[in-house]
Parts: sequence; structure tokens; C-alpha cells
Amino acid sequence: MSEITHSHTKKIVIIALLIAIEIILTRIAVIQIPPGAAIVRISLGFICIAIIAMLYGPVFSAIAAVIADVVGVMLLPTGGVFFPGFTISALLIGIIYGLLLHKQPVPFWKVCVTAGIVTIGINFFIDTLWISIIPHWGYIVSGDTSIDGELFERVGTAYIALIPVRIIRTAIMLPLQIVCIRFITGKRFAKILHLKREEGDL
Repeated sequence: MSEITHSHTKKIVIIALLIAIEIILTRIAVIQIPPGAAIVRISLGFICIAIIAMLYGPVFSAIAAVIADVVGVMLLPTGGVFFPGFTISALLIGIIYGLLLHKQPVPFWKVCVTAGIVTIGINFFIDTLWISIIPHWGYIVSGDTSIDGELFERVGTAYIALIPVRIIRTAIMLPLQIVCIRFITGKRFAKILHLKREEGDL
């Protein structure tokens, strides 16, 4: 019984530590292109969620991703007020990482698929939509139907305008995620964490 309790405690501590690191990497230790303008923001916070996914599976990585997003916005609101769209994206990313990275070993093609779904499917297509919606979020929440047509047009225009910048970010993040995820799912990183590949857990 004590061993089970110790194992659960250890798991909670590791997840909490990785969430804290994720918040720091996502909210503070970011690379801005160009410097100071934050037109393109590059972050390594995804590594922490990917590690949680690799160790504990989609449920824990999804929960951790949501907690990191919500707590990060509350403590360090770098992008303004809380917006639920990004929390949904964080949830989806946690699930995807967990489903594709949890079982060891992870072949290179699966690393590429994982990075592609996250950076292109979620970060590019979905997150760009959220960014386009944010300036008009007040109208959406208010339920004012008198501007529905105009609102849809404004969001669409903003989405199209963001595409060049988002393409640049995706072109950077896709290979970066492939390299980083490949490393953390490899034998060297497993040895760092004292993991046994056949166990797939701590």
C-alpha cells in the first residue's frame, strides 16, 4: 500500500514540476521574432507536455496541458485575458501527444505525424482561428445577432491576414518539434530519466 501511495505521490510531483516548467518556458523563456515585437513567438513549453504524455498517457497529459494553460494565463497573462479557445487547443495537444507518444518505442514516422498534427492541424489552423476571433470575442459572448454577417467577414479577413506570419511560425516549429520529440522519445533521454523501455512509466 505504501509503495502504491509513493508511486502516486511521485507521479503527481513529476507532473506538477513539468507543468511549472511548461509555464515558464511558454510565458517567460520565449524567443520573439523580431526581438521585442512578438510577431512570431517560439516556445519550448511543448516538451514538458510531451514528456508527461510519454510517461503517463493521454489523460494525464491532457489534464496537465489544460492546467498549464489556465494557471499560466492567471499568473502570467502575456497574451491578454483568458480565452477558452486556447484551452481547447491545449487539451487537444495533450490528447494527441498522449495517444501517439505513450507507448515505447516511438518510431520516427510517428514523431513526424505527432509534430505535424500539433503544429499544422492545431497551432496553424485552429489557433489562427482563435487569434482571429479574440478581438471580436465580446460581441460573440454578448449574443448580439445583428452583426453576425459582418462579424463572420471580419474574422475571415483577420484569419487570411494572419496566414503569412503563421506560416513562418509553423515552418520553425514543425522541425523544432520533430527534433525535440525525437530526442525525448529516444534511448538517451530514457536513460536520463532512468526509464525502462518495456515499462513506459515511472
